Amino acid sequence: MVLTTKEKKKIGDVRKWVKKERRRYRLSAHPKFSIGVDGRTKNLICRYGIYEVIGYDVENDEPITKLKKKNKYTAVKLNDYENINVRTIYNQIVKDIEKANKKVYKTNNIDYWVDKYISSTIRNGRDISELTLKSDEEVLVNYQKWLKKNQPSYLDIYKHIEGGKKVLNQYLEENITVNTQLVDIDKVIALVGVSNSFDMRYYYSSKSLYTIDFFKSYAEFVKPFFMSANGQSK
Repeated sequence: MVLTTKEKKKIGDVRKWVKKERRRYRLSAHPKFSIGVDGRTKNLICRYGIYEVIGYDVENDEPITKLKKKNKYTAVKLNDYENINVRTIYNQIVKDIEKANKKVYKTNNIDYWVDKYISSTIRNGRDISELTLKSDEEVLVNYQKWLKKNQPSYLDIYKHIEGGKKVLNQYLEENITVNTQLVDIDKVIALVGVSNSFDMRYYYSSKSLYTIDFFKSYAEFVKPFFMSANGQSK
């Protein structure tokens, strides 16, 4: 059934409310999902995508995947949208996607993926130099060794979806070298704003994710570190 003008406006309100709830619970922007409504029952629907295997590329020794749209139906009516538990729905979607990904890929062991990454001489259609490969190997292997000793549960690569940022920051803090300063990028992004910090056009054209405004703020943010290193307070 076709939605009325009033119902279309209401679903717009629902989507705005869900965004606020995600911010309130500090839920990651990924995985992405949208809210719709079933035209017949007027119940809310969560829509998201999962990858499924549709074949196998023998030459590249990897599965061929396709993004499949999936609907998760709820028992909540459009007019009662505030009864939705956004955090619960988010966690259910994360588990569903993780389960699907494990079917797509043969292993969840980080050793497998690190080895695959550091042995790939072509990434995103570009040749990788021997120097870069050696540098990547040194960094990632050291991280692997640290995980095995300090955070062995994170040898499961899917664990990084939720707690990976915290674990990686712990690793950096414990292995920081003398005269090195760690920069909290989140603080820079908070100053500039998320929408003003990223530009996907830069990323797709030149693999540069951040905007000029971000780099200007970043330069101001790290300036005191350089001044201090040179014995200057301002």
